[in-house]
Amino acid sequence: MDKPKSLLNDVSSFLLKRGEEFEWITMPGDPGDRIGLAYVQFDTSLPCSFMFTEVQKPLTLVLDVLFASRIASQDYAEVGLLLQSLNANQPHGSFMLDMEAGYVYFRQTLVVEGLELSGEQVANAVRNMEATGVDMANKYAEIISREFSA
Repeated sequence: MDKPKSLLNDVSSFLLKRGEEFEWITMPGDPGDRIGLAYVQFDTSLPCSFMFTEVQKPLTLVLDVLFASRIASQDYAEVGLLLQSLNANQPHGSFMLDMEAGYVYFRQTLVVEGLELSGEQVANAVRNMEATGVDMANKYAEIISREFSA
């Protein structure tokens, strides 16, 4: 039986070639079971980390841009409405609020089931997802500072 394609291996190869430092995310108790990789993105106005994971069925590459700015619980409703309006015209992903932790993140997905992508095609997809992630991080920082400045 063929082993399923690992998009994360392709992503890590691309990041290593670029000289990016990243950490593998593993299952608790099993460091060999890699479920994602994460790294800090430095070219955004709001500190954030990028986390790539993959879904096997259908084969999908997922990028979560995690913003390092906690939302106060009393602001959840207002931020939720703000994110809903941002998502209304967002073709490349969606902003989400983690109600337990109080953090906002931006999620993009790329379904590649049935496609035979080369390493270079995966690298191009990663670059495009990163560029969108950086744009959304800067957009989110601008809106949050404008909406919640005293």
